[in-house]
Amino acid sequence: MIWYIIAVILSAIFYRAGGLDKETKYWIPVWLRQSWVRDWLCPLFSYSVLLLAWHPSSWLGWLLLLPAYALLGASLSTYWDFLFGWDNYWFAGFMCGLSAFPLVFDGFPWWMVGIRAILIALSWGVWCKVFGNDNVEEYGRGAFVTMF
Repeated sequence: MIWYIIAVILSAIFYRAGGLDKETKYWIPVWLRQSWVRDWLCPLFSYSVLLLAWHPSSWLGWLLLLPAYALLGASLSTYWDFLFGWDNYWFAGFMCGLSAFPLVFDGFPWWMVGIRAILIALSWGVWCKVFGNDNVEEYGRGAFVTMF
């Protein structure tokens, strides 16, 4: 439970760090304000939490963590504005949740992947409708992607 709380907090921080510009004075160091920080460190926290509850049953399961990790990183790199014409947090959250789908091939329940996708989509969509502040929005999205 302690790692879960720490991972959610760190995911929120690194998600926000990856969205900050390099010029604004902020408590997060400039070297952490790179987009790769969001895209590749948040999945690390997210899947580390998953591994506390679910252990792959074979070498294939461990291998399937790689595409799941890559899919989450890729999902975090876009808000699908190229497809919708605006930042669609609902769909972006849904795709982040679906990133765990490769784990289904090692026995992870498919319905849990679906529930996770819906929970992240709803939390991202509602959160961003309620709050208009970039700080609050990005900390929240970063926390939700690891929380669920």
